[in-house]
Amino acid sequence: MKKLPVDVGLVGDLMAFHSSFGFEEYKYLDTETGEVIHFCDDMIPPDIFNVEKEELMEMLKDKDEVTREIALKAFEIAWEDESGRYKKIPELSSRLVYKKMEEFVYNIEDERLRTKVLYTIKGKGAFARFRAFLDLHEEYRQAWLKFRDEFQREFAIEWLNSIGIDPIDKIQK
Repeated sequence: MKKLPVDVGLVGDLMAFHSSFGFEEYKYLDTETGEVIHFCDDMIPPDIFNVEKEELMEMLKDKDEVTREIALKAFEIAWEDESGRYKKIPELSSRLVYKKMEEFVYNIEDERLRTKVLYTIKGKGAFARFRAFLDLHEEYRQAWLKFRDEFQREFAIEWLNSIGIDPIDKIQK
């Protein structure tokens, strides 16, 4: 397995993050450098994938530096990555995250509260109701954040290992 410095926490966060704003998201890992690349389609010119590199450079000449960098990286990933250097970061399914949320709730020691929260998280809107519960119970919110970070890291490391990478964890900035 290849040792590579990777921000494992960021990979885990991106695996769990699903945009609710309707933008197409692109999440990749550069398997040569360990860089995590994340951008949305609203950050790049809409015709980027339908032009040659020279045309792209012309399209970007009046754009700010950040937009140019993101667009060029997106173009590189889409059109110039013949080696498979960039791996798409997978998303965790909402079903899996729900199971982890349920596992967390089953560990609430107060039986009465545990039963109430289990009832609260049944059916449509479970995640929003769970967040509302956490907003009212700071100690459980802190415990959930720790639990969530741990399972996201586990899934990130599992995925990285599955693509042949033994991560040397970089701290998320």
